[in-house]
Amino acid sequence: MSDALADMQAVAIAERLADPIWRLCNLYQIYDAKKNLVPFVPRAEQLKLFREMHSRNFLPKARKLGMSTAIVLIFLD
Repeated sequence: MSDALADMQAVAIAERLADPIWRLCNLYQIYDAKKNLVPFVPRAEQLKLFREMHSRNFLPKARKLGMSTAIVLIFLD
């Protein structure tokens, strides 16, 4: 592999890893209801939280939307 190609790949990887939403959507796994380890695929509401999160967030009925899982992943990231 040429040095230029390796450098380009390293830059591409660094850019992806710098994006917190990419990391949350691609690097984490969770247990589903049947106790199987599956990739974390965020729901639309979770993606909205990831994009719009600030210091004070109000999440009504968060359990129904999987927000506990999303918040734990944000803090672990």
